Amino acid sequence: MGSMLILGLCFLLLSSFPLAFSERCNPQDKKVLLQFKKDLNNPYFLASWNPEEDCCTWYCVECDDKTNRIINLFLISSFPDTNLSGQIPASVGDLPYLQFLTFHKLPNLVGPIQPTIAKLTKLRQLMITNTGISGPVPAFLAQLKNLELIKLSFNSLSGTIPSSLSQLPNLGSLQLDRNKLTGPIPDSFGSFNKPGPDLILSHNQLSGPISSSLGNLDPDRIDLSRNKLEGDASMLFGSKKKTQILDLSRNLFQFDLSPLKFPTKSLIWLDLNHNNIYGSIPVALTKVENLQHFNVSYNHELSGAIPQGGELQSFDTYSYFHTKLCGSPLPPCTNKQVLIQNTTIKKEQQHVGFLRLLLGKSNVTTKSRRTLVIKAQINAIHVEKSSKRFLPKEDVTRRLGSRPKTSLASLLFAESRRLSQVMEPSKAAFSCSSSSLSMENSSDVTANFSPITAKMMLEIRKLSEEEEKRRTLQG
Repeated sequence: MGSMLILGLCFLLLSSFPLAFSERCNPQDKKVLLQFKKDLNNPYFLASWNPEEDCCTWYCVECDDKTNRIINLFLISSFPDTNLSGQIPASVGDLPYLQFLTFHKLPNLVGPIQPTIAKLTKLRQLMITNTGISGPVPAFLAQLKNLELIKLSFNSLSGTIPSSLSQLPNLGSLQLDRNKLTGPIPDSFGSFNKPGPDLILSHNQLSGPISSSLGNLDPDRIDLSRNKLEGDASMLFGSKKKTQILDLSRNLFQFDLSPLKFPTKSLIWLDLNHNNIYGSIPVALTKVENLQHFNVSYNHELSGAIPQGGELQSFDTYSYFHTKLCGSPLPPCTNKQVLIQNTTIKKEQQHVGFLRLLLGKSNVTTKSRRTLVIKAQINAIHVEKSSKRFLPKEDVTRRLGSRPKTSLASLLFAESRRLSQVMEPSKAAFSCSSSSLSMENSSDVTANFSPITAKMMLEIRKLSEEEEKRRTLQG
């Protein structure tokens, strides 16, 4: 009888062990979560939060495997009419080990972003999306130095973007799209730790000139589309960047596309539609290997032939609508359109003896081997050289003005006496100096070059090899 009693007691003790040690959840965290549930004023939304059970097993909650503290709280509804209303409970700030906080698809969640979130110093990801949250993007987020992701998309946030966000050393993605934000992109954003965060700021009311400091960044994604931003965004381009997605569409940007370079390996998405971008499509785009989306439509001053090669012919005509571009996939260039691509002579290429400009057959005629006639209405662009021996870019801008359409042809040289003789100098449409040649669109121009071959391909000699050697010896 005694032995049976002892066995029974042992059984009771063993069976009670799982009950005593099954509670992983920290008691203080559990208390906070129950208060959080109460503050939401919807007992059905978090019905699984039973105070008699381990809170680490509750729906929408995740505990750390080692500390058993709450590190993840995610409230997500799959039903758009979820009857969860009110503000974010202040008690959310009492979970000191929280690293991930998500509110998603809760349209009746309103009010500002809860200020007590500033106490969550371990927070790495803050995601509040598809809610009725309003008010400003809080500046206190800059205090949360561990933040890697701020995603506040599809809300009703307003006001300006806090410049202090650039103080977040680990931020990898800033997503503020589809709100009602106004004002400029802060200049301070150029001081983000490199490569800088992805900037997803589309579908707002941002305005003003874009800061040149953003050229310091090299994130994977930049989406500034559907705002009212303006100015020169060319600093966002570059062959050494690692950009995958660049969307500047539906803004007021104004810059010359012609001389820009692009990441050949990484770029897959480039959308520039509905801006005031001018110049021509650079040949460099044909070197981009994996371009999957491309759109330059509704840039009315974008002109010239679409370069052949790469992926540019794989896009439909909608990608080029409402421009002055021609060539496949658009209709062929007419005789009044010059098939010309921007050319840059690098310093190490100065010994090269000629530049090639592909011109419409009927736009160029020759009176002799030494005389060239370029007809009016030619939609050409300048040829830029990058070296000390040629005009610097500032001189080009000063000479030609900010609207290239007023200078339809321009060949820029240094010490180019061969371009200084003008057979018809009285024509105001044509100007020529010791270092430049430009033409506007009023009448035909006749100029003296040597030597010249003007058929479908026009070759303009810079220096002969003999002259190059002679000048080198004299120098």
